[in-house]
Amino acid sequence: MINNILMFKRNSVCYDTLNIFTDKVASLFKAKGINVDFIDLTAADVEERITEYTSNKYDAIIAFNSLGQHGFKVNGQYLSDYMGAPFYDYIVDH
Repeated sequence: MINNILMFKRNSVCYDTLNIFTDKVASLFKAKGINVDFIDLTAADVEERITEYTSNKYDAIIAFNSLGQHGFKVNGQYLSDYMGAPFYDYIVDH
């Protein structure tokens, strides 16, 4: 059973369509009783913010259009390895 999901955002990509889509998908998860946390990958303190979430056990990390997948590392590890959760990337057309 999925209880906790971590989703990625970044500021103003394609007129903010990816963030709007992410919010809509998250609202569907929340309606099903699933907790959703967000991390803005473009925030200046993104590595600090991510380490705050490591105490949470995520059942999935969900991204759209490869946010957080290409070369993004925390403490030398790719994010999905660092967080210990499966990474699901959905490619969408904006």
